[in-house]
Amino acid sequence: AMAAGQAHSAFVSEDGALFTCGACANGRLGVHATHPPTVSEGGARSVADAATSAPRRMCPLPARVLLPEGVCAAQVAAGIDHTVVRSRDGRILTFGRGQAGQLGTGDRK
Repeated sequence: AMAAGQAHSAFVSEDGALFTCGACANGRLGVHATHPPTVSEGGARSVADAATSAPRRMCPLPARVLLPEGVCAAQVAAGIDHTVVRSRDGRILTFGRGQAGQLGTGDRK
């Protein structure tokens, strides 16, 4: 499975691992198990920052996301600043910007 947001992509491998890459703003990539994000010159950090030319943090190569112990991803969806994962056992995991409640956590952070 794979998904593409405005500035990030997410991929599920056959063994249920989740990988993300792209712009790191707002936690949309989750927490990577490997290489930390790099800083690129210029560009916007998010849609809201499109008018700026400040450096942005990027992960230019897919990196494995740390999922809870025993969780294998089955599906993934990507919004502008958030990612939603359904595990093989039906759990829903969300990460990223939730200012409109899109993470389903009950708060708007």
